[in-house]
Amino acid sequence: MVVAAASVTLQAQTPAPQGQPGGATARSLGTVKSINGQTLVLKSDSGQDVNVSLSDSTRIVRLAPGQNDLKSATSMTAGEIQVGDRMLVRGQSGENNAVIATSIVVMKQSDVAQKQQHDREDW
Repeated sequence: MVVAAASVTLQAQTPAPQGQPGGATARSLGTVKSINGQTLVLKSDSGQDVNVSLSDSTRIVRLAPGQNDLKSATSMTAGEIQVGDRMLVRGQSGENNAVIATSIVVMKQSDVAQKQQHDREDW
């Protein structure tokens, strides 16, 4: 159910296949598996681990469950990202299944859980 709640009308594709030169555009959708400073590991919906590198210019926004318009998204910092959060990463593909992030859309795990609880109560 988390996947359904977190699947905004954003489509994702896995990073460029190995052997393709770096610098190609990449997208990955999944759940944050680990965080180490400006690098995080995303467990993509296809099951692959994707290494994501953040920079000071990476644009990070938070989207509430059920919203599908980025106009309502709010800015957030990399420090607010937590393990378990859902995210869509866009950026440049790097070597070894890595993405150098230019923009990230985050759906907080706590927001998803709260929405699911509210939906259960309404049911």
